[in-house]
Amino acid sequence: MNGRSVDNPAAETHPAESPALGSQAGLARLMAAIGCSVVQFWLAVPLTSLVLSHRGIGSGAIGLFTMTPWLAVLLLLPLTPRLVRQFGAISIFRGGMILGCTAMILLIVTNNLAVWFAANFLNGAGAALRWVVSDTLVIAAAPASQRGRILGIYETVLGGCLLAAPFLLSLTGSGGILPFAIAAALPLLAILPTLGLKAPRLTMTAIHLTDLTGIVARYALPLLTILLCGIVACSSYSLFPIYGRALGLSEREAALWMALFGFGAVACQYAIGWLCDRWQHDIVHRALIGLVTAGLLLLPALDSGGPLLWLFSFFFGGAVTGLYTVTMYLSGSAARPGELLTLIMAVTLFYTVGSIAGPVMAGWAMEILPPHGLPVSLAAASLLVIAAMLLLQRRPAQRAALQGSPPQ
Repeated sequence: MNGRSVDNPAAETHPAESPALGSQAGLARLMAAIGCSVVQFWLAVPLTSLVLSHRGIGSGAIGLFTMTPWLAVLLLLPLTPRLVRQFGAISIFRGGMILGCTAMILLIVTNNLAVWFAANFLNGAGAALRWVVSDTLVIAAAPASQRGRILGIYETVLGGCLLAAPFLLSLTGSGGILPFAIAAALPLLAILPTLGLKAPRLTMTAIHLTDLTGIVARYALPLLTILLCGIVACSSYSLFPIYGRALGLSEREAALWMALFGFGAVACQYAIGWLCDRWQHDIVHRALIGLVTAGLLLLPALDSGGPLLWLFSFFFGGAVTGLYTVTMYLSGSAARPGELLTLIMAVTLFYTVGSIAGPVMAGWAMEILPPHGLPVSLAAASLLVIAAMLLLQRRPAQRAALQGSPPQ
């Protein structure tokens, strides 16, 4: 990176420096901390939207409000590696949790809409710090021979926590102080497992535009994969219930359809990680993209009341989320010395862009191509990504990145 480097986390992990994180107990503690933070964020997202709706705030303002955390993620991501270099990975993780807790306290003490927007931005900033640091540390701590399985467990934990958040909200309801108090306490609980936890030293000097463009050029294949994951996953979570209703499903059936999608996203990740360890992971990568694309193309032909639709939802959810798992695997395998932290930052950025652009694109397609605009538009995005990958694989550096061999 033009003479400026990030110390490779894997190379910086020595038994004397970070015995806790390199052990099973250390990874379990890290994942417990990450899990608490994920539940907090995804509890806050629907909770705040429901409360604003009950106060009579218009849907347009609520839409802007829900976008605020993602704006914070986009703005803070380029700064994260520099902050990690200066303060250390675990300290930055804890800082993100303090930001999340502070955001929830602000939401408790005031009803001022401007302060709520600021608090929501603060919550997104905390999520950005946690996101990059946690993904990088898990990849760095995982032994190469077990990387796929550990990442599969990690994605299972993340998916389970994402599902637990709305379930928790269903128990507490959106009224009163209790759900906000829980959302404020969870970041503090996330800090507890990190106490005494030693982590690899992640260091980085200043990031310049040429550094980021070089990362994107070298790792375009995994970055395109995560972009597609963001587009399809966030569009599916946001719009599949509406699409199900357009197909004739009842509201209860549409909710069940989405529940199966989420369950598949959780249940399939360890198997995908295991396959990455046992097979050539470039084959797993291509198979997942093929399954996602084929599923989207076949979806309009499925019987809306038949069992194939329910099976589709389970395995489709697993394949879409599997794109994230395999991207993490490729990043850990292919990153050049000193580039892992910046690469994970780029992965997070591309996923965030996809998660913002996907629902907008798919929602527009549903209006002009009813009732199947959603799968048609997402299939078109998948085909475009496949075409770009086929072109890129002619370049030796991109083939090396996909195959997990850092180019020399």
